[in-house]
Amino acid sequence: MVQNIYSGPLCKNHRKEKNPYLGYAYVVNLDPAVMTLSFGANIDIRDTVRYTDVKKEYGLDPNK
Repeated sequence: MVQNIYSGPLCKNHRKEKNPYLGYAYVVNLDPAVMTLSFGANIDIRDTVRYTDVKKEYGLDPNK
């Protein structure tokens, strides 16, 4: 169940601080094209999906 969705700098703080009701935050990166993250992710889509392969397979290009 998703309680809240945070991005960027907020992820750093919510992962470190324990919420008395929910426990620690679980951080998931769902952007396969991001080069670097400013926070650690518990699950990273980049471990599973290679965006370059998806671009080739579906003929995706930002200039088309």
